[in-house]
Amino acid sequence: MAFETTPLPHGIRARFVPNSNGLTMRVLEAGFEDQDRPCVLLLHGSVVLVHETRLVVQVLQERAASV
Repeated sequence: MAFETTPLPHGIRARFVPNSNGLTMRVLEAGFEDQDRPCVLLLHGSVVLVHETRLVVQVLQERAASV
């Protein structure tokens, strides 16, 4: 399944972020509504892992972290 068509759980958004060396990264974010929450950064290297990690992101976001 292509990541563009993978449904995301409620409260998680996807966007593309360009960086200074020409690489554009796709990021998933959750808990971004509240600026006072602690931040957790999860790094991965393949589409399969982001598909599996989205469930972890949802749990972390529900437990008061920005992911």
